[in-house]
Amino acid sequence: ELKDNADYDVRYQIDGPSGFIYTARQGPYKLFGEEGWDTSTAQAGDYTLHAFFIHNHRCIDFRIIRFSIVKDLTIESVQGVNDGDVLTDPVQVQANIDGGTPSRVVFHLDGPQTLTSIERYDPYVMLGDGAVWDVTRFPAGQYTLSVTAYSGSFAADSITRTFQIAPSDDDGPFPMDPIDTFTEETPTDET
Repeated sequence: ELKDNADYDVRYQIDGPSGFIYTARQGPYKLFGEEGWDTSTAQAGDYTLHAFFIHNHRCIDFRIIRFSIVKDLTIESVQGVNDGDVLTDPVQVQANIDGGTPSRVVFHLDGPQTLTSIERYDPYVMLGDGAVWDVTRFPAGQYTLSVTAYSGSFAADSITRTFQIAPSDDDGPFPMDPIDTFTEETPTDET
C-alpha cells in the first residue's frame, strides 16, 4: 500500500487490443483516477497489466496481471449455407455477429476435405473479404461447417451447419481444359 505522498507515482501499462499507458500521481492511485477504466468501451481480447510503483523517479516494485475482456457476442446468422443444403455452385459464406467486435471468427470445415479460415475483421467472410467458396473444387460428400466467434481467447458463440456437396460434372477437383491436338507441317523449300 502506498502512502498518499507526492513522491510516489504508479504507472499503469496495458498491453492488448486496446493498449495504453496511464500514470497516477496521487492517491488512491487508481487506474484512470476516480472514474476508473470503462472496459465496456475496450475491445475484447487478452490483456496484460503492468503496474510500476515509483518513488523518487525509481521503480521500487511492480506487478503483472493477465486478464481477458469478454464481450457477450452472438452469431446472429450464417449466410450462404444452411442445414440440409445440397451445394452445386460457388457460394459466399458470411457470419453476422451481434453484441460487439469479436477478436476472431473461425470457420472450420470437416468432411472429405477439411478447411480452416480465420477472419479478424468485419465482414466475417470465409476465405476473406469478398471471397466466394468454389465448392466444385471440393470432393462430393457430407460436410460440417462450424463457425465460432471468439471474445479474447474464449469461444463466445458457435453455430454448426451440416450439408452436402453434390458430385461435380468435372473430372476431378481441379478440372483441366482438353489439350488441343495439332499437326506440325514441315516447311518446304520453294525456290
